[in-house]
Formats: sequence, C-alpha cells, structure tokens
Amino acid sequence: MNEENLIKVLLVEPFNKPKIITIENNYQAISEIICGDVDEYMPFEDDVALLCNADGKRLSRSASHTVTDTETGKTELIYGSFILVGTSEFDAEYHSLDDDLIDKYMDLFGK
Repeated sequence: MNEENLIKVLLVEPFNKPKIITIENNYQAISEIICGDVDEYMPFEDDVALLCNADGKRLSRSASHTVTDTETGKTELIYGSFILVGTSEFDAEYHSLDDDLIDKYMDLFGK
C-alpha cells in the first residue's frame, strides 16, 4: 500500500456509529468498502462528497441515513454503507477529511 495514496475518510454503516478509516484513494478500494459501483453525492455546504453504492436500494441494502441537500432542500435516503471524503470543485481527486469535518460529520451521522 503506497502511503502517499492514502486518505482519511469517515465510514458510515447502517446500525453502527461512524468511524474513521484510512483507505487507498482509488475507485477499487472505495468500491470494495461500499460493495459495488460508486455513486458520488455532494449534498453538503462543505467540500465533502458522500460516496455510496449506486444500486444500494435495488440490491435491498439496509437503509442507512437520510441526507438533505443544502441547495435544493431535497431529502434522500442512503442505502448501505457509505463514506465521506474531502473534495473540492477545483480538484478532481478526493482527499482526507480534516479533523473539524470529521467531528462535524461524526456528530451528524452518529445520532
């Protein structure tokens, strides 16, 4: 595992408290964690992307959490495990979440 390619993310699984994990920053590693094809969703004001299984509902994954899009106000139900990663509109790569964002989203999804 190349340490330069590792990022710190927040893993949110149904029925469990969120946890901080370190993963390789590539599609295959993300796909293995969420058990399928990756769907990127950016409902937050922060530079944070929610990466979930694109077919979670169709595959009858457990409902995990609801997420409300800060721009549209639309609420979505996320199925199965998902991860939160750092991102920005100017950078095509994902990056580690900083400690403030980890704390914020641990609180949000830890309830």
